Amino acid sequence: NYLPYVIWGSNGARWWSFYWMGRICVFHLLLMLLLMSYLQAAFTDPGTVPEKWHQAISADESLASQFRLCRRTQMYRPPRSHYCMITKRLILNMDHFCPWVDNTIGYYNRKFFLLFLFYTILACSWTFFSFPTRPVWWNWMQRSIANLALLLDASLAVM
Repeated sequence: NYLPYVIWGSNGARWWSFYWMGRICVFHLLLMLLLMSYLQAAFTDPGTVPEKWHQAISADESLASQFRLCRRTQMYRPPRSHYCMITKRLILNMDHFCPWVDNTIGYYNRKFFLLFLFYTILACSWTFFSFPTRPVWWNWMQRSIANLALLLDASLAVM
């Protein structure tokens, strides 16, 4: 969807017009933020249980009784940490393994993952609402509320 938006999105406007250049600049800013947050989410380590922490807990019997022992790694687990079956590690504050990012979402990269989702939604919304031409069905849908209701019912029936 990049080429239609950038190349054919001018809809007859001159490429040097402020409206067209502003639209393209905002789009590229959002695209840059999206890519940067994606790269940070993909390449930032989600965080593992430090060996020092495990040794400190195992040395003190009263602390060891407060934490659970991971069956796979035989390390004490901090609260909200889980073993990731894909990366084969104990992850701090593990959320999930994301196949799009190809990384486990954990303590250190959760912020970047949420920013990636936010910028993706923002860039898609900006592209949809600032694209100058509307789809063919746009005028048909605006004609009557009945058509909109039928479209909604049909889409719910398909689901």
